[in-house]
Amino acid sequence: MKAAVYYGIEDIRIEDIPHPECPPEGVIVKIKYAGICGTDVRNYYQGTHKLKPPMVTGHEASGKVVQIGERHNIQKVGDLLAINPIIYCGKCHYCKNKMSSLCQDLKEFGFQYPGTFQEYMAIPGEVFDRGMVLPVPEGLPLKDAAISEPPASCLYAQEKADTGKGDCIAIFGAGPVGCIHIQIARLREVSKIAVIDISSQKLKMAEPFGADEYIDNSTPGFKQAIDKITGGIGFDKIIVTAPAAGAVEQSLEFVRKRGLIIIFAGLPRDNPYIRLDSNRIHYNDITLTGHFGQEKRHLRQSLELLRQKKIDADKLISHVLDLKDIKKGFELIRQKKALKVLLRP
Repeated sequence: MKAAVYYGIEDIRIEDIPHPECPPEGVIVKIKYAGICGTDVRNYYQGTHKLKPPMVTGHEASGKVVQIGERHNIQKVGDLLAINPIIYCGKCHYCKNKMSSLCQDLKEFGFQYPGTFQEYMAIPGEVFDRGMVLPVPEGLPLKDAAISEPPASCLYAQEKADTGKGDCIAIFGAGPVGCIHIQIARLREVSKIAVIDISSQKLKMAEPFGADEYIDNSTPGFKQAIDKITGGIGFDKIIVTAPAAGAVEQSLEFVRKRGLIIIFAGLPRDNPYIRLDSNRIHYNDITLTGHFGQEKRHLRQSLELLRQKKIDADKLISHVLDLKDIKKGFELIRQKKALKVLLRP
């Protein structure tokens, strides 16, 4: 069968590899659609310490069960699944205290287990106990189900931020995650949403998602535009989805006193540091926090919102490519010519 095998920076190869063996307590899934995540793009161009090549990567997908193990009694052949990467240990301090997204022994498809950029994929039995693989709701297309993981994480972040009526928020970053945050903020009845990015091209692609303001912060006058939107006091809450230190640093200038900033995106491993004015944080009583992952309930919410079209996958998915065109997908995303790219293995 065909698979995209990662060997290192800018080295991913379409190869014929053996069909996976079915785990006794697991299943084999025919992958129908696999999403390219920003992490996949970053790993391709910058490398990662999290996996040992050669490895089949990819960690967002949907597919159909084609074989079940002799001791598997949860799914049946023909079932449709939304495949998301996280597998929790269930034993550590965080798992035992309802914080499984922070699991100390977390495993992921595409890292510790072969991922979704292949025709057929083995899903071990432990995933059905502690993982994030769920049935696709009736009426939800497999194409849409393949992107259920990013909205789940966005739902959790805004739940923790308690976004809602009366809030004036900013989303730094107009990529697919930023566009998802726009839709979720609308569902949570946020009063005013501004999207801020240095790329006019990305801001243009984000316009169909219906934020109130789109601001190019690479142009003169953007600070005055923000003052006009916020009445000069700053945003109540800012979600930084751009993987750039400058975006985090700049967000501190535009959050109001006793406001909240969420760092949603990771930075490159070889340069993860940011410079912040600690006096501004201290005297303005600002909360600066991070966000990573989701719980299973957020994935269920995501699948249902996608089914109801309250999160519009048609707007998010800009390209559907064959697996052999995976490098084209990476390049489209890097050049800011695409939102969400799906592959058909």
